[in-house]
Amino acid sequence: MREKFVYVEGESDKIFLTILNEVKNLGLKDSNIINCGSKDKLSEEAESIKGNLKAKDIYIVFDSDNQTKETKIQEIKKQLQENTKQEHRLNDE
Repeated sequence: MREKFVYVEGESDKIFLTILNEVKNLGLKDSNIINCGSKDKLSEEAESIKGNLKAKDIYIVFDSDNQTKETKIQEIKKQLQENTKQEHRLNDE
């Protein structure tokens, strides 16, 4: 299975995803959860090619679009469940 990379906007998002990864067994390596910052050029580029990155198991979670925490959780679930061959998926528990 390919490694998954997740780019997050802030340190709080990285902490949240790290905890979620441990609790839900998402199979992410801590070093693959990358805080790129909202003003970072990488975040702008990543946002513009989000669809292409998902095809390569690279997931992006930004809260700059004013999503609530619950909306972000749903977005993560949706992204991880889109590939039905994934070994680790979030469950609605």
